[in-house]
Amino acid sequence: MFGYVPEGLTVPVVLFLGERSGCKSREPRPDEIDQLVADNTMTLWSQFARTGDPSVDGLVSWPAYVEGDDRYLDIGEELLVKQGIRDAYLAPPGR
Repeated sequence: MFGYVPEGLTVPVVLFLGERSGCKSREPRPDEIDQLVADNTMTLWSQFARTGDPSVDGLVSWPAYVEGDDRYLDIGEELLVKQGIRDAYLAPPGR
């Protein structure tokens, strides 16, 4: 958030597992996709703070929350409005 991308992942499990954790190296570093996601997130937050609406012309039209509506914004390499937020929930491990 706010444009910050850490310089490496120092979570103990990542350091312990290394490549077995899914990382390409023992000391993964951010790439251009990480920076794009951080920049887009900062743009959305700034727009919301400025106007009360996080939608940004030319970037994404983020629909307002409506009770009973199942839409959400998937913030990733692409900003995509999707349906099925209830089905997208994954319980934390051990619960």
